[in-house]
Amino acid sequence: MGVSNQAVKAIACFVELMDHLQDTWWPTAPAAGAILDRTGYVAELGLSTIDAEGERIENLAELVGVAQGFEDVDAFLEQSVLEWPTPTPSPRTIRESP
Repeated sequence: MGVSNQAVKAIACFVELMDHLQDTWWPTAPAAGAILDRTGYVAELGLSTIDAEGERIENLAELVGVAQGFEDVDAFLEQSVLEWPTPTPSPRTIRESP
């Protein structure tokens, strides 16, 4: 079973976008904005009639806004990981060693 032409085109567009972003130094916020613009994700969400999609658009705008405080993607991701809550395992998920 092969891959559809639509999937091949989508993959090619994604690879082109990644190549473009790698070839140029981008501050974090413009890079995030470029990805959202070039993929058409926000535009697609805006066409939806589902209420939750508006919340997703707000979340993406907040992501780009927070990214403006960082000069590079590495620093942004490092800080994001440091602030990400660490899940506490429930007693059911902790197994005793034999």
